[in-house]
Amino acid sequence: MKLRRLHWSLYFLLVVLIVMILGTGFGALAFMLFGAITGAAFPAIELARTGAETLGFYALTWAPGLALVLTVKRAYEQRRLQEKS
Repeated sequence: MKLRRLHWSLYFLLVVLIVMILGTGFGALAFMLFGAITGAAFPAIELARTGAETLGFYALTWAPGLALVLTVKRAYEQRRLQEKS
């Protein structure tokens, strides 16, 4: 039973990590791109840092909820398949 709990905990953490990495990376790229388009007076590294912080924060806000929903959904689907067979 402990192994199953560990499995779902790792799945939850993996989803949180993936959402965080994608949000941070997209934020850095998006801020650099929009800064270049609008002719921002800040250096590219500053725009990337600000974008990573901003969208990284939003990703951190949404990642645990999304991970919880996806983990419960996956567990429910697996249990439903086990009951059918």
